Amino acid sequence: SRARIGAGPPPVATESRGRLERRAVWRFDPPGGSPGARGSGGRRAAGRAGGERRLELGSWSFETPCDRTNQSGAIAGESAPRLAARSPRERARADLAAKRRPMAPRRSRRGAPANDNGCSTCEFVFVLCLLASGFGVGYVFSDSYGDASEVETPRLRAAAPLPSTRGNGAPDGRPLNASLWGPIPRAMPGFAPNCDGPPEPGYPRTAPIKDIIANWNPDAGNWVPERMYEGLCRFDYATQLDQALEYQRAEKPFQLYNVPAMNAVARAWSDPSHLRRRLGATTQYKCEASNPGGEVNFGANHFMYTNGRASRNPPIKNVKLSWDDWLEKVEEGKNKSILDPDSRFYFRFSASSASDSQSGWLFKELPFFQPKKNVFFVEPKAQRGIHCRFGMEGVVAEAHWDGSRNMIAQFHGRRRYVLVDPDNTCDMYLLAKNHPSGRHSEVDWSNPDGWENFPKFPTMPAHEVVQRPGDFLYLPTYYLHYIVSIDTNYQCNTRSGKDDRQTKIVNECTPGFSKNRKPAPGKLLGAQKPAGHR
Repeated sequence: SRARIGAGPPPVATESRGRLERRAVWRFDPPGGSPGARGSGGRRAAGRAGGERRLELGSWSFETPCDRTNQSGAIAGESAPRLAARSPRERARADLAAKRRPMAPRRSRRGAPANDNGCSTCEFVFVLCLLASGFGVGYVFSDSYGDASEVETPRLRAAAPLPSTRGNGAPDGRPLNASLWGPIPRAMPGFAPNCDGPPEPGYPRTAPIKDIIANWNPDAGNWVPERMYEGLCRFDYATQLDQALEYQRAEKPFQLYNVPAMNAVARAWSDPSHLRRRLGATTQYKCEASNPGGEVNFGANHFMYTNGRASRNPPIKNVKLSWDDWLEKVEEGKNKSILDPDSRFYFRFSASSASDSQSGWLFKELPFFQPKKNVFFVEPKAQRGIHCRFGMEGVVAEAHWDGSRNMIAQFHGRRRYVLVDPDNTCDMYLLAKNHPSGRHSEVDWSNPDGWENFPKFPTMPAHEVVQRPGDFLYLPTYYLHYIVSIDTNYQCNTRSGKDDRQTKIVNECTPGFSKNRKPAPGKLLGAQKPAGHR
């Protein structure tokens, strides 16, 4: 003990609870020294009434104000044997001092006198309350409490979303690793384009549609080959923007990737709960389901557009689905064949403008689709809203053309596009303008056995490309496209004006669009697939 006198006492500990502060004091009593002397200064402790609990640690003692006893005449920190050793006169003086300066009772936070002997009890009850609250919160948010779907559906918990922000909370616009969504076939040997300069003559390179379908049938589900007939240039937004603009001015299709704002959205949309907050858990949207046996329907996974007019048995049917409803259909579809009826659904929603009451948030969420002069818009003032289509594995959107420029953004999953230049529109055998599915091909591309009625179709020049998360696809006016969902995927597109360079040939090859040509009836209306077709 003497060896530690020079080092002084350990630090003074202070504890606060509400407005009451209690100080725990270390004291040292040297041999022969006066009682209550402090280890560092040797001063006598203040003569407060009431004893103090002492935790003896050799010659050092630790004192706390809890459980004070009203020992009349005691010096703070003085033990009973030491008190008894004092003379009667000293005890009388101490009693008189205690009567003149009685210790004020401690008060609670509300001002009422506190129980001097209740410190340990209060602390024990407080800890018990904290434990009970923790168990209660854990029980409420566990699956054992009521219906787990009311808190969070299993499918949302099972998702593994990508981090959408950096450590500082800013949106993460870094390049995406597209391989996370599955393999992308490489281009056929000698088929990849030269994208170093302006579009070269014959861009994009093409192959007969029969070879493309033989290599990769649209009804193959999520299977992908090692190679495909990819003929489009793919530009990095950060380093090749000028080249992309040059292709756009030439009205040639191309892909664009590594757009920071797009990368951030793709990361956010990989989390189903993010879209759940945007779309609402129960808000109903006008979606589509295939109608096998309907007019110009080629299977349960095939979706042929219809305007809904003058068709008693349309190829698709409209259904009302919420975001959670569609996610449930996706999970159910994983255990069903793509050819099973009612196993595939198209989730759709659109925003006509930023003031759209239901989906106007899209314009803020997708800043690159705000109508401004940039690579995404040739004519910003001619924008026709934002349209989103979420597909399930194996869904096929039949071939057609659109009468305006199209910029297509891929946010999630993989989507395959088989593309045909408008100059080859006549080889598509499009349905007439007055048909409910007008400007769509009446050929079942997935069934080569049924092509005998369309002699020009097998040799039609075409090429293909796969959109992966973070990709944009620019399609000029009238560029024909056939869409296959390789897996569950999210896509939105916007349009901006039109180019009339190929209007004449498209009108001549689409019955009803040319004044010089009468509409011809389709040859395969309501056609069915032959028995044994996959």
